[in-house]
Amino acid sequence: MRVNCHAHIFNAKSVFNKYTLEILLNRITDMGIPESLEKAVAKQLAEVFNEAGDFVDEKKFFENVLSHVADTDEYKDLLQKITPSLKIEFEIIGSEKIKEASAEFLTKLISKVYSEFDSHDVRKQDIMDFIDFLRIGLQPSIRNVTDIIIRQLPNKTDAVVALMMDITSDGNDNGQFERQLKDTSAMVLAYPGRIFPFVAVNPMRPDHFQIMERALNGMGFVGVKLYPSLGFDIDSPELYKVYAYCEERQIPVLMHCTKGGFKHSDQYTNNSSPEHWNAILDKHNDLKICFGHFGGDHFFAGLAEPDNKPAWCPMILKLMEQYPNVYGDISYHTAPMDGGDVENTYFTALNGHIENPKYKEQILWGSDFFLVRRRLREKNHWNYIKKMINPDNYQQISTINPNQYLGLDPDNLSWVMTNYVKFVGNNAQLVETSPPAWLKKAVRNVVGGSVVFDATPLGRAWSLNNKAHVTLYEDFNENEFLEPTPFEESGAIKLSAMAYWRDLRLGSARMAQTMLRRRSVKIIKSFKDDGAALTKKNGKRLNKDEAIKVLQPVLKDGSKTVAELGAVCDNLFEFKVS
Repeated sequence: MRVNCHAHIFNAKSVFNKYTLEILLNRITDMGIPESLEKAVAKQLAEVFNEAGDFVDEKKFFENVLSHVADTDEYKDLLQKITPSLKIEFEIIGSEKIKEASAEFLTKLISKVYSEFDSHDVRKQDIMDFIDFLRIGLQPSIRNVTDIIIRQLPNKTDAVVALMMDITSDGNDNGQFERQLKDTSAMVLAYPGRIFPFVAVNPMRPDHFQIMERALNGMGFVGVKLYPSLGFDIDSPELYKVYAYCEERQIPVLMHCTKGGFKHSDQYTNNSSPEHWNAILDKHNDLKICFGHFGGDHFFAGLAEPDNKPAWCPMILKLMEQYPNVYGDISYHTAPMDGGDVENTYFTALNGHIENPKYKEQILWGSDFFLVRRRLREKNHWNYIKKMINPDNYQQISTINPNQYLGLDPDNLSWVMTNYVKFVGNNAQLVETSPPAWLKKAVRNVVGGSVVFDATPLGRAWSLNNKAHVTLYEDFNENEFLEPTPFEESGAIKLSAMAYWRDLRLGSARMAQTMLRRRSVKIIKSFKDDGAALTKKNGKRLNKDEAIKVLQPVLKDGSKTVAELGAVCDNLFEFKVS
């Protein structure tokens, strides 16, 4: 199993509010976007954040920011590369028609352009990459962001470490961090064996230690994330208690370690320096600690440090030589993407360090999704790294080392990974997608063989926990599937493969319409026999003819799947809650 050891699934709503807005604006300032756009974004963010971290008007935000995008040279150049049909559609962004568009339309329109350029070279960074960064961050929930990264992973078995963030000075955030904690935990059950969350520990939050214990013991979290440049000292009594706890249980820790990123101000940058860790590791020499970003990409790329001070990477390499549980990940390493000598220098250095016995087992692959989105998509990032380093080295940093760092040996799971397995097994009825084979086996060994996972690869779209889905499946399994079909496989089957669809082709259009009506009536009867009633609309329950009008066009569309029909039935029928 390949693992991206440095990614994020939080959305802006779960992290930022009007009190922490300055942190986000500092981050945007470092992105190198045109000054006019930077000011427009800053102004709009200041207007749309309220105390609870919610967005008051997403449509207005996109409308105003995109109107500034239309004035940039980058955008005008981009228009020249788009196909004519798409260009006409996309020119809405620079016209008065943008005010007529919904926020949903605007985000879908942007996504459409990205799909057009999905295979574009990573060196062709443009202004729309930044807009997609905002689009992901402005997703309505952590679930939406998680769905985006899962869809972009190259293989269905690829996994990510999801790092939380806690921006606070006193812990007073109206429950914002607690919501982020619970929503992140839920993603373990949404994608078991593919999402491995690290709980953010900020000692400025009074109950940080208790939160950490709760997350690691019963919420599916498998590690700890530290972000010292947000304003706290890494060498403190509060954190020494955290180190002792993690060292004893071999819980992996990951610390932000680059001179960029989120920070209250430049004075806190050095809090994330590896220079503080000699004293810490002298006391806790068996602590698993990963220095996120490897101190930055400038050293490997042969570039001068942005602050003209000593590079942090050599300090990390020195610590690796002294302590076998010190790691470094290569997330947000964008310097080589400019190509030329810098690219050659970077990958020569990276390959050399992976092949060096001193560091071979301590270098991890990571992308920094979605914060690296100003450069390229997640899938492109995986493929770029795979292309640029030796295959054995890629296997080492994406599979072998991450599994060791996380304690993911199926035959010898670490304490915290055993807790992860228990969390999944004890909540099997809430699991939304089928766990990978190794996790199912681990659940049997740790929790017991009686655990049954009802989830399917389609997740919530086709679940045995959904009465409407089960009712439709039972009807179709008896009457429509050309051969007996397991529930978990049936949701992905096209309606054109059903028995009734075979008959549709044999008669006239009028006869087909009659047959579709009869099939709709059968579905309605199946649901009625199973105890369901038609749903209400505007306070009045639908009648049979109204339901038939909903079902017929779906049944006629052979490109639809059984699961998609199940979603329609889920909205059309109501079951009594027992």
